[in-house]
Amino acid sequence: MVNLIRIKEIAKLKRITIRELAMAADITEQGLQRLIRTNSTTVQTIDLIAKKLGVPVGVFFGEACAPENDSAAVEVQGGARQMAHGEAAECAEFYSEVVKKKDEQIDRLLKIIESCKS
Repeated sequence: MVNLIRIKEIAKLKRITIRELAMAADITEQGLQRLIRTNSTTVQTIDLIAKKLGVPVGVFFGEACAPENDSAAVEVQGGARQMAHGEAAECAEFYSEVVKKKDEQIDRLLKIIESCKS
């Protein structure tokens, strides 16, 4: 099942506005907000959004880059599918970027805490 709420989460992490995503998908900002809210859109629109966000389309379906997927094999609509090497690399790159940004935030907070102690 599709999870379009992830659009907002990933866009926020990558500092991409909803307006920029809407333009990339050739829809209005209100249209993008509506498809996120209703959790419904076309495959073509999801593909355009994923490309703008720099993530595989699978992140919106829980099939690729999902932490619960310990193996490369995933289920897609009742049939088996192997995660392509390129998808695995994109997932690794995406999560590496997320971890790096979180580490930077932690470092900044630690510096603030240290300055408050002085």
